[in-house]
Amino acid sequence: LPGSGGGATHVSLRNALLKNTPTNDLLCVAGGGGGAGDWSSGGNGGGLTGETAETGVFSGGTGGTQTGPGQNNDTYGHVDASYGQGGGNAVGPYAGGGGGGLYGGNSGSQSSGGGGGSGYIKSTTTIYKGKTYTNTTTQDGGARGGYESGRYSTRGHVEAENGAASIQLIAT
Repeated sequence: LPGSGGGATHVSLRNALLKNTPTNDLLCVAGGGGGAGDWSSGGNGGGLTGETAETGVFSGGTGGTQTGPGQNNDTYGHVDASYGQGGGNAVGPYAGGGGGGLYGGNSGSQSSGGGGGSGYIKSTTTIYKGKTYTNTTTQDGGARGGYESGRYSTRGHVEAENGAASIQLIAT
């Protein structure tokens, strides 16, 4: 079975899901990797643009960007990626899901891997309510599994990695 996309991790100035947090309240987002499909690996998450998945027999899912989700190449039914979440394959059980991110990656077409979600860093230093936040970093989610040696993977379609984020509060 294909892998689901990895989840994004975000740090923000409000207590809300990423998809419900406006960008002016975000400090950083670490994009999740795309899930492997039956015939190709998913794309790595993070950076300005999430990585497009490998193309196997069909087109791999494209990664999210700073301005929108990855393009959906699945012609057999899908759930589109959007701000804060990756896309999925709604019909077939063979395509990998897209990784979450500022904008999520989309699922692959039929049996291909999903694209990675995009990352985001507002600034390396942010001042909010008189407190200084600095050393903002993200660790992007990787993608593993997929097609191997001309047959279904023996790697078991391990799920994509989640993104990780950290930020330091300087005592004021």
